[in-house]
Amino acid sequence: MKRKFKKLPSNKRLNELLRYNPKTGELRWRVNRRGATKAGDIAGSLDPLSGYSIVTVDGVRYRAHRICYKMATGRDVGVFEIDHINGVKADNRLLNLRMADRVTQCRNRPQQANNSTGYNGIVFCKKRKKYRARIKINRKYIELGRFEELEDAVAARAAADVEYGFHVNHGRVV
Repeated sequence: MKRKFKKLPSNKRLNELLRYNPKTGELRWRVNRRGATKAGDIAGSLDPLSGYSIVTVDGVRYRAHRICYKMATGRDVGVFEIDHINGVKADNRLLNLRMADRVTQCRNRPQQANNSTGYNGIVFCKKRKKYRARIKINRKYIELGRFEELEDAVAARAAADVEYGFHVNHGRVV
């Protein structure tokens, strides 16, 4: 299923309203806005549910990283996602943003909160008293084996991560 994203305003319109610093990731207003917001103020606010910075342009809410990427590259990313390489959703420096499809995005995910072993794709099977390692590729699990030692399961999963092109940050603890 493809995700839908709101079409961003033109680069001309974005540059009329905003100034983006690709080294710091800051978006600042070029114009005075309604209320207390003045030219030079930081644009947007942090959405507590998603963790992303949100900026309202012409009455429509956009994720700031999509605006930053478009302003820096001139590219409208359309159905693609913008991946925060280091996993920090509020870090909108250009060197931390990359255009990615859904598969690439998922291969740079943090560790899930319910992970019991501390490693992605590894669970401890109480019945067999072994660690099971597996990896999910194209919606199907590939079994990597069952191991008596956690370190062996971790090594098998790490080798599979490299083989299948997972990002080095995949499984990071946040």
